[in-house]
Amino acid sequence: MASDLDFSPLEVPEPTFLENLLWYGLFLGAIFQLICVLAIIIPIPKFHEVEHVETHIVNFCSKKHHRNIPGKPKEFQTL
Repeated sequence: MASDLDFSPLEVPEPTFLENLLWYGLFLGAIFQLICVLAIIIPIPKFHEVEHVETHIVNFCSKKHHRNIPGKPKEFQTL
């Protein structure tokens, strides 16, 4: 009775190149998705960028920036 049982390992074929490529691609895709979800859940505030953008907008909209631009139409020129 004990000799009838076969405990040898099953023959599993070696994965092909395309199967390996698919497995690693899915694995890397899952890691990328986790990183994206964590980036949405855990926001990192960047106060220095906000101040820089506000300063840039103020400088861009100031009258000194728009003065003496050659080729500017007269209706838009500042006095």
